[in-house]
Amino acid sequence: MAKKPTVTLASMTGFGRAQVETSQLSVKVEFRTVNGKGFHCKLRMPSDLLEHEAKVEGMLRQALSRGSISGFVSVRRSHDDTVEFDQQVLKKYLAAWKRTEKNLGLDVVSPTLKDLISMPGAMHSARNPQGQFRAVERAIKQAAAEAIVALQDSRAKEGARLSKEILRIINQLEKQLARTARRAPVAVKEISAKYALRVQQALAAAGENNSYDLGRELITLAERADVQEEIARLGIHIERLRATIKKGGAVGRELEFVLQECHREITTLGNKSSDSRLSEMVVAMKLCAQQLKEQVANVE
Repeated sequence: MAKKPTVTLASMTGFGRAQVETSQLSVKVEFRTVNGKGFHCKLRMPSDLLEHEAKVEGMLRQALSRGSISGFVSVRRSHDDTVEFDQQVLKKYLAAWKRTEKNLGLDVVSPTLKDLISMPGAMHSARNPQGQFRAVERAIKQAAAEAIVALQDSRAKEGARLSKEILRIINQLEKQLARTARRAPVAVKEISAKYALRVQQALAAAGENNSYDLGRELITLAERADVQEEIARLGIHIERLRATIKKGGAVGRELEFVLQECHREITTLGNKSSDSRLSEMVVAMKLCAQQLKEQVANVE
């Protein structure tokens, strides 16, 4: 059984280049992309090629959803004045010929090449402006398509590296969360015992011995110090991060949203804890969250 293709994250960092050679032209196209919040494209090309800019940008928009893209298009023309046949025009004449024969009920007789090239527009000089425009347009389109394929391949390779690095940091975050989950109940007991002693001392100093007030204060303090809900929610967010990475593709915005939720839970956990060891773990988790944010910023 054939293996299913591995789906990786789509990075916004990449480079693609292609060159197309014809008897008339040499076209070179280069694209370079870096991370960006949306789609931003800046193309450089000679002024006489600017009418092709919108089509090239449209091809990029179809292939990419996010990233800051810079591109370069150059065309070098030959100066010979050879005569060429416009194959697109010849195909249209041939199709019209056959269609007319069918509509008129005539015997189907294919035209000869001599018949076709005698039709208006079938031949043009390499210096013919209209013919040159079509030739340049086709060559630019082909070169841009090949450069986009190379760019996507480059972004996929970078995405595979990103996936490994992000998963490595998630593993570190998960280890710190496991340590926090083990420490939290112990910390609550220690804090409760510490506060119980202080409350008893305060009541004794005031000449009171109200066990009800003591119990109520201890319950309130224990509830404030309890971080089990934050630990559980953070664990759920970590699993969602893994699932999103496994899904692959252009999931950068989704990863950014889940990371915001992770950061919120870590911050709340730190605010509720007065245990020094838990505070150290919270700092370690915040560092992991920051590293994840930096890496996810490169995901499309």
